[in-house]
Amino acid sequence: MFTSGTETAGSGRYADGQWEISTRGRATDAGVRMVTLHEIMHAELNDSTAWGSLFHAYATLVQHAPDPVAYREVSLSVIEACRRTHEVFATYTGVFLADRAAGQSLLAGRPEYLAHYADACQLAAGIPLGSQLEWYVVISAVRACMQSHGLPKALRTSLDQFRLADLRARDLPDVRLDMLIEEGEELCRGLCDDIAEQLEP
Repeated sequence: MFTSGTETAGSGRYADGQWEISTRGRATDAGVRMVTLHEIMHAELNDSTAWGSLFHAYATLVQHAPDPVAYREVSLSVIEACRRTHEVFATYTGVFLADRAAGQSLLAGRPEYLAHYADACQLAAGIPLGSQLEWYVVISAVRACMQSHGLPKALRTSLDQFRLADLRARDLPDVRLDMLIEEGEELCRGLCDDIAEQLEP
């Protein structure tokens, strides 16, 4: 489960593949779009990645397995291992799609979401803010964080036996995110050099 919101735009909640939105009367159009998009993008990240499939699998088992309690602990650990990655993705994409020119000003009053937005921008350090290239770098980096060996390992081990301790730390989405943020500037410098080289006559 993820929750989000801004003081003027409203709030949202994503859980079990569904989301709820509550907007406030004085919210700007861009602010309302941002809150809505934020929750939609949580779902999109789960629906398009291996770790997201693992997330969905355990959420389904917790709801429908004959003994759902047996899956609750690992389900919560799967969610916790990708919580920051999810928030970085949903915050950045929600802002970018709602009004990329407004950028982080849409997050005024919510320091935790400003921090998530800053982490996303750090993934594309050195690339112009609000550019389409920044968008592609950020979403590609976050998807890479969510494409670890977790799902195949869980399926080989069996979902009732799998634990996060079965994985290397670098296979956990939030650990992968930290690694990419740390190397963001160098990675983007290499990316920009490669693009420039391809564009040379």
